[in-house]
Amino acid sequence: MEPMKRILVTGATGKVGAHFISRVLRSEDCQDLSIRALCHKRLLEPRERLEVVTGSIADREIVRKATQGVTHVLHCATCKETPEDVMDVTVKGLFWLLVWTAAMKGTLFSEPRPAFPPGFSPPR
Repeated sequence: MEPMKRILVTGATGKVGAHFISRVLRSEDCQDLSIRALCHKRLLEPRERLEVVTGSIADREIVRKATQGVTHVLHCATCKETPEDVMDVTVKGLFWLLVWTAAMKGTLFSEPRPAFPPGFSPPR
């Protein structure tokens, strides 16, 4: 029997992350999967096959802890507050994921989308 796969989901309380987690945990076809949710401002309740790690994806040690023992990553974390926060979450967060998962045999999936705060317009 294959060992259980563990998927790290960043942005776990957002639309895509929360929907993914809900579908995996309900599916009869995914009983060999467990989820580790990286939550920052909003939290999920841990339950069977759902572990929660709390902290910012921009924090190197939080990401190191969150990625330990995972086989796959679904990266959905984004930020819309300030340009500085956007840089921390979208750039630093992805960087730390890549650093800590470089030797991982699984896959890093990223949900691409713009992450600009309301009213932000890029310099011209």
